[in-house]
Amino acid sequence: MLLIGTPMCTAFSAWQFINNKKRDVDIVEKEYAKGLRHLSFCCELYEYQVSQGRYFLHEHPAQATSWQTQVVKRILNLEDVHRTVGHQCQYGAEAKGCPIKKPTGFMTNCKGIRDALSKTCSGRLGQCSRPGSITENNS
Repeated sequence: MLLIGTPMCTAFSAWQFINNKKRDVDIVEKEYAKGLRHLSFCCELYEYQVSQGRYFLHEHPAQATSWQTQVVKRILNLEDVHRTVGHQCQYGAEAKGCPIKKPTGFMTNCKGIRDALSKTCSGRLGQCSRPGSITENNS
């Protein structure tokens, strides 16, 4: 059995972190507390999956601050749990016909899933390396 978790990003967004300095402190603290509660709950479920010999997959933006939380670090320290980064353009993510790189972090205890989600773009200067992508065909 596989459990997939994609906790809310708002409280852990790298862009939001930059904007938080301009926002109401109370609102920022409440958003973070809510996000951390949700993330902690997801991590409890992941830990249970591992203890029962089952799989889990966690997805969050690669640069999200959630990767630095103690609850996520605790899961990463479990046996056979690993993190990888994949670029969404390699899986077909596009906007207006153009590939979107969007580096995404994945944490899982399933090697097959980890390997399948580890594709990264080697394109440079806005070019996507995914075979058949618009920018790949124009190079």
